[in-house]
Amino acid sequence: MISKFDAECEAQVKRKANNRKALEEARKKGKDAYTADQARIALETLTITKAKKQEKLCIAAVKQAEKVHLAAEKKVKAAEIHKGQIHPPPPPPAVPFMGMQTPIQYETTEQTGNNDDANMKFSLHPDDPLNFLKLSASLCLLMKHKISDNDISQADQLICKYGTELITVIYHASDLRSNQI
Repeated sequence: MISKFDAECEAQVKRKANNRKALEEARKKGKDAYTADQARIALETLTITKAKKQEKLCIAAVKQAEKVHLAAEKKVKAAEIHKGQIHPPPPPPAVPFMGMQTPIQYETTEQTGNNDDANMKFSLHPDDPLNFLKLSASLCLLMKHKISDNDISQADQLICKYGTELITVIYHASDLRSNQI
């Protein structure tokens, strides 16, 4: 690569030296000979420039063809590897503010065969997950990079609903008593 560049530089230097000598000799012969020689040199320079551009275009076309060929080979290899395999479709997007794609399945004592109260102590009430999602949605609204007044009021409403429903789920309405004596 370097030797090719050096050879091109040497050829250009020799060509310029020869052109100078030819122009000096043409100047001695007269004005018409001088302009004719200048036109010949300009035509040679233009031809060389076009040849270099054409060579660059050919090299770029060959590289592009190689890239296309390699991409086609990769596709064929990938098709051979995955031949006969069926991929399931991607999961559906999450429901906004819910974060869950499928409902939670609760285990009953009939499914587990376990009647221990200790195991049931930490079980969620069926309304708890939906209530918790209100809290989660409000936190998502408040953690945005840019918060609008509408987001703040919506988060406030969700937190209030979460609190009231939490009280009714944890302390059933019949169990609530006043703090007054």
